[in-house]
Amino acid sequence: MEVTEQKIINAIKAGDDTMINHLYEELRTPFIQWLCQHFNALEHEAIDIFQDVIIIFYKNITSGKIDSLNSSIKTYLFAIGKHIWLKRFRKKQNTSSIEDLPNVRYEGWDLSLIKDIETEDQRIRLQEALQQLGNDCRKLLVLAFFHNYSSEALQHEFGFKTADVVRTKKYRCMNQLKKLMKRN
Repeated sequence: MEVTEQKIINAIKAGDDTMINHLYEELRTPFIQWLCQHFNALEHEAIDIFQDVIIIFYKNITSGKIDSLNSSIKTYLFAIGKHIWLKRFRKKQNTSSIEDLPNVRYEGWDLSLIKDIETEDQRIRLQEALQQLGNDCRKLLVLAFFHNYSSEALQHEFGFKTADVVRTKKYRCMNQLKKLMKRN
């Protein structure tokens, strides 16, 4: 008998803990590998997050918050995990030193230049280009696009007079990054 995802949800809702244990065992290793590979999480962080994901999933089902899913259970769990990781990462990265940022693969950035980056070689080129930027430009771009700082927050962080100055500086820094990417 094939077990559908809806049957898994119904079984968990009915109190069948074997289903949640099965999901835990089946998805634990792929989740940990995925989070470590794509977000540079440490293994112990990925394990903690996966345990939180399973608990959230279980609570959402047993509380009636979830009756069915529009995606696969795996997709749903990984999305919760990504959200938790990004939230923890942002909280952990409330730092003033750009050098304290880990070597991140930048996949979550909302930049047209970076959306096209698909290969490891391109990621390396991006990291090298970022390192070649001046500290202020590098910090501004990382905070703006990776940490989603608003123009107003950047204005305060850098001591600029207006948010328009921030946008101009961001534009100039982005152009420098694009030029460096083309050279590399």
